[in-house]
Amino acid sequence: MGYTTRLHEFLDWADRVSRATRLVNPLDVIRWNTDKHYLGDLARAGVTSVASHFIEPGEDAATLLDRFLHKHAAGEFVVKPSVGAGSRDAQRYGREEHAAALAHAQRLLDAGRSVLLQPATRAVLQDLLEQVPVKEATVDAMWFSRPSHNNCEAWELRLLSQTQYALFEAFEPNETEEEREDVKLEMEARLRDYVTK
Repeated sequence: MGYTTRLHEFLDWADRVSRATRLVNPLDVIRWNTDKHYLGDLARAGVTSVASHFIEPGEDAATLLDRFLHKHAAGEFVVKPSVGAGSRDAQRYGREEHAAALAHAQRLLDAGRSVLLQPATRAVLQDLLEQVPVKEATVDAMWFSRPSHNNCEAWELRLLSQTQYALFEAFEPNETEEEREDVKLEMEARLRDYVTK
């Protein structure tokens, strides 16, 4: 089920499932995380994240887009729906593409969707991740890790592009760092192969 186009159906389904069994992510987290307004919650809580500005249906998109561009000096920015995935209905614009960006935002608003404005992530990520080692590569990708089931650690290598693609591996607690590094290098090679095909 594509939750982004059928959000209420998806949340109703998740509610029914949560009453029948245990969800890996609690229902309240799922509800919170399906709409990118959670980024505002994170910012208010002091969590470093990409600057996120919202335009709601009924608000003046032109004024709020101008305010956003005045506040952020980034050469490029992104316009996307607050409920979305896989870059559907998301578009990157240069500052000189103001009219096209405004038209895009207005189309989303006219469809009753909230709009998210963010500076383009490449420059923003450099600022956010200044303490994180960045490796020069032929492919723009990012590693994510998180706890997984049975004390495993999940690692995801996500391609940073319009096309959604990621590789995933769960490591057992007894695997050595050397074994993990070998697998991660193999994943990087597979991602490069995917991009160059």
